[in-house]
Amino acid sequence: MLLACVLGAASLLIGSTAAGAAEGEGIGQAPGSTEVTAASGSAAATKSVDPRGPAHRYRISLRRCFFDEAQIRAYQEEIGRSGTNYFRQQAQGQVFRNGAWRVRTPIKVLRSQQFANNATTFTFHPPLWFYNWNDEFAFTHRIVLRLQWLNNSGTPSFFGDDRVIAQTTQTTVC
Repeated sequence: MLLACVLGAASLLIGSTAAGAAEGEGIGQAPGSTEVTAASGSAAATKSVDPRGPAHRYRISLRRCFFDEAQIRAYQEEIGRSGTNYFRQQAQGQVFRNGAWRVRTPIKVLRSQQFANNATTFTFHPPLWFYNWNDEFAFTHRIVLRLQWLNNSGTPSFFGDDRVIAQTTQTTVC
């Protein structure tokens, strides 16, 4: 516990699951991604990831910053037969120090149950993502959240042949 305080521990929480601070691979900004500060407001309109149609949509329902915490919540939707049969969200806490974004938490992943690729509309409503930092108050922090719509080629118990159908990256900067 003392070591965590000395190192400036940070955590990324999904509901009540915590992760310790770590350095390493980070989620970067993907093409077409946006970076919006928490001051821009909380709820946003539903947006399409596809330039040709609204088959893959998302909505950022919450972006907030507190004294030592950033929060973001995103909902995903697949409309009709688009090739998607499950959703995944990957989040990571980062700090801006010495001119670059540094990884502070390991990448956390939530995925939906697999569903049929038919004419039905499916949605994914995961819990709120939290990024909590302790003693790095002089720095800028962010949560990077990657939303993905995937297909695993019809093998419900094996997720080694996954194919990304669509994705976008959203960020909350504090």
